[in-house]
Amino acid sequence: MSFDRTLNKAGNFGGSFGLGNQNYIDEHIIESTIPGRTAIYVERTNTQGDVGIVWGGVLWSRTWQEQGLSFQFTGQTFESFLYQEDIRNSLIYTNTDQRNILIDLIVKMQAYPYRNIGIQVPPNFSNVILRTVTFNDYEVWTFGSAVEYMVGFDAGFDYTIECNYDSNGNIIKQLRTDNVLGASSDTTQLAFDYPGNIKNFWIPENGAKAATTVVGVGAGDGTSMLRTSEVNQAYLDGGYPELVQIYTNKDVSVMATLQSQVRANLYQLKPPVSVPTFELNPQIQPEFGSYELGDYGKFNIESVRFPGGTQISSRVIGWTVTPPSSSDQESVSLIIEGQDAV
Repeated sequence: MSFDRTLNKAGNFGGSFGLGNQNYIDEHIIESTIPGRTAIYVERTNTQGDVGIVWGGVLWSRTWQEQGLSFQFTGQTFESFLYQEDIRNSLIYTNTDQRNILIDLIVKMQAYPYRNIGIQVPPNFSNVILRTVTFNDYEVWTFGSAVEYMVGFDAGFDYTIECNYDSNGNIIKQLRTDNVLGASSDTTQLAFDYPGNIKNFWIPENGAKAATTVVGVGAGDGTSMLRTSEVNQAYLDGGYPELVQIYTNKDVSVMATLQSQVRANLYQLKPPVSVPTFELNPQIQPEFGSYELGDYGKFNIESVRFPGGTQISSRVIGWTVTPPSSSDQESVSLIIEGQDAV
């Protein structure tokens, strides 16, 4: 199997299980992996012998393969459940902290019959970044699309749903959210080195997907269509030609909202677009599981790609894990937020 998690999005799970294994009863495997009603969790034992949950979500599909006598499973983290539930009564938020909107959306979702999957939410935050938004029932929002809409602002929040054991050994699901999740590198002391605990790394750079100008299109048609644009003048002054990307969100009917989302899009598409990935040696500290999504770290690299070496200060926004098998060691890859080297 393999599994991954990403900040502000649903993570994925893929795995297989063969029937006819003398250690398991086939009927139990079949009955306990029915898609859509089954939760699946991944445990990991660290080097100190402590067991923790590193992934939790919904098993969404399975495929029986007759020749191999096995099931192929796919699933996604509990963030994916929000996209399965529609907003049936209009929700209006006026000058409300954006994190509190997220909290209320999950509370409202779980208040419907058959929708409470036990996500625990934190206490309300003090007002910092206020939003005024409306999710009309006739627009057929899901709770997932409403949360995605909120994350899309230029100063949007971060969120993830963590799974852990409580003091009684019961599994709990907890919403983690803040305007920016993650502890600073001074607090985490996260340091990754190449050569060292980094086995390999990839730093893609893409100019075709980058933008110095983003044109935003919102609700409406023809001449009444909501439209705005944002320009990154610093990159134009630095020698880039105008690179244009189009951002479309037909659910937005307020100009200030569209402008905010276009600014966020422009920031994410600074040329060249880069989302580095680092493959780690899990046998060397810091051990996988000792840091959380959003935590900041320093990546020290000595390579011919960076004459004289470089240090990238960024935060972990995702990871992919393949557990050890009879033929391969455990593989851990970190995805970090694209930032300039310092």
